[in-house]
Amino acid sequence: MKLEAMRKEVANIVDDNSFNAEDIDRYINEAIMYAAGIVRLPSLKRVGTITLVGTTYSVSLTGMSGDELVGAITYAVLSDGSEPIILSGVEDLLAEYPKLDQIGTPKHIAQEHQTLWYNPMGVISATLVYYTRPALLSKNSEEPSLFPEHLHRKLFVHGAAWMMFDQIEDGIENEKKVNTQSQFFHSFSEMNKEAGITKLREWIGLNKIHHISSTWRY
Repeated sequence: MKLEAMRKEVANIVDDNSFNAEDIDRYINEAIMYAAGIVRLPSLKRVGTITLVGTTYSVSLTGMSGDELVGAITYAVLSDGSEPIILSGVEDLLAEYPKLDQIGTPKHIAQEHQTLWYNPMGVISATLVYYTRPALLSKNSEEPSLFPEHLHRKLFVHGAAWMMFDQIEDGIENEKKVNTQSQFFHSFSEMNKEAGITKLREWIGLNKIHHISSTWRY
């Protein structure tokens, strides 16, 4: 769906004149970012290289490439061919290297947001697999083409409506946010097997290529 069509549908659902076209576009883009933040889209996967030096034990990942890194890196390989284990945080790295002074090829690395931590070594490069942000929509003719078209309404129309109703119904006492819950159920509820986010996960799984080895063992 194009941005203009999604905007019209959101406006019809919410029916609140306090939100103008720019407001609705912002919520649609927020829904796009939200979906990409909780589901890893293969089309947003990137590969970048960073240099690790022996004079420090951390390096910023912000300059790795032209694409902004989002979330955790999923794979790393060093220029010598070794594959360090990716730990969940710098605390786990310190448990392995209490002083971060063990020289040599790192067997472990850790990521904290936009920073990569490692034990010092000689200069070596690391190639990382990571995910970036989807493009946001600004023109009426643009559409979130990285997502399957049959899920645009569930994810971004109902998703934007969920966020807007959450603002409208904020502060309601002794009552449930009926409209907020309804739009969330259609868009991002992990409990609903027909929700947009559930169907997106299914779509990714169905389109994933599985490699089958034809090697026979004798």
